[in-house]
Amino acid sequence: GSGSNFDIYGQRVASNGTKIGGAFPIFNSGSNEKNPQVAWNSSQNEYMVICEYDSGGGLYQARIQRVSSAGSLNGGPSTFFSTGNIQRDPCIAYNSSENKYMAAFANDYSGDGLDDLLNIALDANGNVIAGAYMSWSPYVIKKLRATYNTQTNEYLVASELTDNVSAMRIALFKLNSNGGGSGISVGLAQKMYSPYVIYNPARNEYAVSFQYDYFSNGSEYAVGIMKVNSSVMDPFIWSNFRAAGNSFLWPTIAYYSSKDEYLAAFTNRVNSSGEYNLQTIRISAGTLAQVTTETMCVASEDGKAEQKGSVVFNSSSDQFLAVYEYING
Repeated sequence: GSGSNFDIYGQRVASNGTKIGGAFPIFNSGSNEKNPQVAWNSSQNEYMVICEYDSGGGLYQARIQRVSSAGSLNGGPSTFFSTGNIQRDPCIAYNSSENKYMAAFANDYSGDGLDDLLNIALDANGNVIAGAYMSWSPYVIKKLRATYNTQTNEYLVASELTDNVSAMRIALFKLNSNGGGSGISVGLAQKMYSPYVIYNPARNEYAVSFQYDYFSNGSEYAVGIMKVNSSVMDPFIWSNFRAAGNSFLWPTIAYYSSKDEYLAAFTNRVNSSGEYNLQTIRISAGTLAQVTTETMCVASEDGKAEQKGSVVFNSSSDQFLAVYEYING
């Protein structure tokens, strides 16, 4: 951004960890655009990016943009659903069985002052097909992330769930291919924030990453990753990684099928002056152990904030696309 607003940038990364070209803008309207998420369309070999867009006076609306596998924009951005109130924490998942997307976001659709789940089905070009609304009152839904299960033709959504007082935990719940819900499947332990979920078709299980308050002091966060079986019962294995004195924030993960690995992307708080960068690390899908202790900086300009990334793997082009917030100053 210009120093007064956030833009959304993308960076392509080869499967060997090297950058492909330079970073490129995806949303840079001059208004704040924040909290990006990305999905890959295997049928059309392109990406769909969703973010929050400030449509005026802090009224954020969900906005989407198609991006080619070469990193160019396919058409202009679309603000596809206007509710008249703020849409927060959008997420998107691609349904490869039906060549469509599910986009979801937190929104006080019922007007009771508590954010609910609002999700819409989109065709491959981003046009609205249908929508559904789910309330979890008296709970508040935050920071939604979604993945698609190719075997059951359904979505799994991860979110922060709070009673709007103090208790907060990560919750997982299912949505069918039309957006209908089957209820909260499992509530994970507290002290976990900013969840991200991915389906592993080779193992028929999910991996959930999260920001973890390692010392319970609110200042040194680690990245945690856990497995959850396909029935979405209790998690059965988890691990974490951190750097003493640093905070690793807003983690996301992508599944790299050729190596049966996850690529975890996270924001590293470089200093207390607002400088952040986006880093990645390889994780074994079997053991959740680090494949290497070395991290790679995807976006790391001095004095800039590059943060809140999302990453997806493109098996047709053998590359990842990372998208993130960027502000120049």
